[in-house]
Amino acid sequence: MLIKFTQHSLDRLEERTSLSIYELENIYKAQKTVPLGIEPSSNRQHDLFYSLLDDECYVGVRDVKTHELITILPISYHKVWKISQDAEYLAMELSMQSSA
Repeated sequence: MLIKFTQHSLDRLEERTSLSIYELENIYKAQKTVPLGIEPSSNRQHDLFYSLLDDECYVGVRDVKTHELITILPISYHKVWKISQDAEYLAMELSMQSSA
């Protein structure tokens, strides 16, 4: 999936992760995210992904209609749904798979 970035998401990417724009685009393009759900009051999809550089999972919040990435949250900031250790492990496993 191709995503677009808001300025806010670019700022949070730089502030909270060691990933480049290119690396995050590739995570989404290769579908190496774990869908957590869509906020009931909006069109915002929450996707879990793993950063090998940071050895940490993050939540990308994106608009389903426009494919704009709105923000990037460390999982400790994410309060909409509880993120299971199984989901974190799956995100980590997806990140390790070849994109071929």
